[in-house]
Amino acid sequence: MEKIQTPNTININTRLIYGEQNETRILKNVDSNTKQQLFNLDLNVELTDSSDEIYQNTNDKQKQFESQSQRTFFDKYKDLLEHQNDDEKIKKLNDRMSQMYQIDNLPDNYLNGNSFIENVTVPTKITRFGKSIFERCNCLKEVLIDANIITLPQNTFSLCLKLCSIRLPNSITSLGDFCFSFCVSLTQINLPLGLKEIGENCFEECQSLKTIEIPKEVRLLKKSTFFKCVSLEKVDFGGQIKEVGVSCFSECKSLQGINMNEITCIPKYCFHNCYGLEKINMKNCKEIGASAFENCLRLVLKIQEKDVILKENCFKNCLNVTMVAENKKVSDFSVESLYITNLCKVLFTYSNKAFIY
Repeated sequence: MEKIQTPNTININTRLIYGEQNETRILKNVDSNTKQQLFNLDLNVELTDSSDEIYQNTNDKQKQFESQSQRTFFDKYKDLLEHQNDDEKIKKLNDRMSQMYQIDNLPDNYLNGNSFIENVTVPTKITRFGKSIFERCNCLKEVLIDANIITLPQNTFSLCLKLCSIRLPNSITSLGDFCFSFCVSLTQINLPLGLKEIGENCFEECQSLKTIEIPKEVRLLKKSTFFKCVSLEKVDFGGQIKEVGVSCFSECKSLQGINMNEITCIPKYCFHNCYGLEKINMKNCKEIGASAFENCLRLVLKIQEKDVILKENCFKNCLNVTMVAENKKVSDFSVESLYITNLCKVLFTYSNKAFIY
């Protein structure tokens, strides 16, 4: 190849032809400054300024040139455009941060997906948060909320992968669904004392969260609230939880003990795969759902058969759970129910005698 001819400017319709015949690539929205940077490469070619298109022959030597230099050309082009996009994102972030001190409400998706912000202080002037305002801010590490807001809506901090410190105002009474889901670096959080509601999947896969205290006004933990919080060791209830949802603590592999004395029903998959769970208090429980304690390998528990409705696989692989069947013979007890619940041990008491089945 002897020379490359380039236009003075490159626009949307300009093409670069290289390699096999009819193979083209289109450069879009490239200004003259970018063009100058693109061709500021040592391609060992002569550049002139009069043609509409750039051609390259297809012989073996030119193909070798393509693999060594032409790809570098497009890598450079890609990097330049990404850099331009970064500049635009930073400008947008600065604009949004300035606006935050001038408005009362933060609308939905206000900073959603911003990959530059690392810390933020929400001013007192703000009275309302929209949905997903900090979702996917994957470099956000520290948040201070001075505003007296009442609700953190759904997905407010979802997928903030580096979030490790947050201070919430005491005015908050509600956390929306998926509010802190996938905040994998969050090790602790102090919930406001006036909090009354925690949404579904609120802390799902907060993989570094170790302990949490639930305020006394909270009466219900919804579906998958702490699903896959694999480091969660302890949950303190300031008040009396009356109800828990499906899969509420499922996959909490480090959870060792919990107080469920006010709960009348343990729903399905509630403690599924809680391998480290050793103790649970649930003296008022009347029903245990399907697979509720499946694979709780360390759980030590005695339950009264006459008092509790047991669903399928509720104690599967729970080697240290014993059901006490008072005043019953083995022949009086349904073998099918043993199979369905996967109980490993049943203690029968009859005529002052005891039998382990």
